[in-house]
Amino acid sequence: MCRHCKTCTADVLVVAPSSTVPRVTAHDAPDRCPGVLRPHRAADGALVRVRVPGGRLPATSLVRLAALAAEHGTPFLQLTSRASLQLRGLPDAVPQALEEAVRALGLLPSDDHERARTLVAAPARVLDPVVEAVDAAVLAEPALAELPGRWLTVLADAAGTHLDLPFDVAWRPEAADPDRGTLLAGDRARGCDRRDVPRAVVDLMLRFLAHRPGAGTWNLRDLPEGSPVLTGWEERVPDGVAPPPAPGPTPDGRDRVVGVPLGLLTPAQADAVAAVCSSLVVTPARSLVLRDPAPGAEDALEATGLLTTPGHPLTRTTACIGAPHCTRTEVPTLAWARAAAEAATATRTTSSTTTTSTSPAAPPVHVVGCARACGRPPGARVVLPTSPDDVLEALDDRG
Repeated sequence: MCRHCKTCTADVLVVAPSSTVPRVTAHDAPDRCPGVLRPHRAADGALVRVRVPGGRLPATSLVRLAALAAEHGTPFLQLTSRASLQLRGLPDAVPQALEEAVRALGLLPSDDHERARTLVAAPARVLDPVVEAVDAAVLAEPALAELPGRWLTVLADAAGTHLDLPFDVAWRPEAADPDRGTLLAGDRARGCDRRDVPRAVVDLMLRFLAHRPGAGTWNLRDLPEGSPVLTGWEERVPDGVAPPPAPGPTPDGRDRVVGVPLGLLTPAQADAVAAVCSSLVVTPARSLVLRDPAPGAEDALEATGLLTTPGHPLTRTTACIGAPHCTRTEVPTLAWARAAAEAATATRTTSSTTTTSTSPAAPPVHVVGCARACGRPPGARVVLPTSPDDVLEALDDRG
């Protein structure tokens, strides 16, 4: 066992992208994904996860959640790889006031369906009504209270944004006719018009629950060979996948993407966001899409440490929570990831002959404390380091 990790023997671990992970047929128990009503006990206290379907959120709600995090626990909101928001470092008995505050924000509309609402959507406004309709359809089906918390639904745009995530079911509209599209599940697909998406998604969820062998089957990919869940679906034809939106203006110039360093949003940063926009989209890339921000907002956002351009090494650096927050490791992942990114920045800006080259087009680097590699982005270089130098080496995209 290495001196940092309590679960493996590696010093530096590079993990393949999730698309190449071997097939898992079942787990030995129900999943333990947390929620507001089902906290997870971590080394730094209780953790709750607030699901934000489609990432759509009023800026005032972001401010309130960040204030709740500071009031009751660790003073930051943690953005997850599925565009949820986590509050951590809470008392073991999560304060009733926190639960009531989340309810008041409309983010806990059903106690029974809380963990069934993990829905990631591309930030395009045309998807807003689809997000609302899918979430409403899930809430209206009592049986979906049994859906595992690991289930992931994705609503993509025509370019395929977020289709690199390990989704169970996804819908992609056609570029030529956005009212028509394709429903995707594993290596299967079938045509599905926009108006039919909510019912089609719920029907697939119900078929999964009806045919899974037991509670240890968390996802469609865990079903045994020959499962009838996708009977009648056609073979999926591979199509392009768009990268997540990078910090900076969106292509139409209407919105602005800001990166949240290491996915940890402070109350001051939430306040800065709310000062320049009224609504936003949380993305699984640990960023926020600010809708119709005030002109010239980037200076105020940068002053709080938010990332407004794609060039900073932190735009492609992520990390699991690590020590001292997690019981599984002694690796201070956040501190080492930040130190490596700052070193890469300093090297690039102070020397004409750099020893480290970083590019926003290079693969993301995800720093982990154990072989579980929690929260890794699609296609990331996953590194279990013995020092910040290992992270700095991984950030060097020259190979």
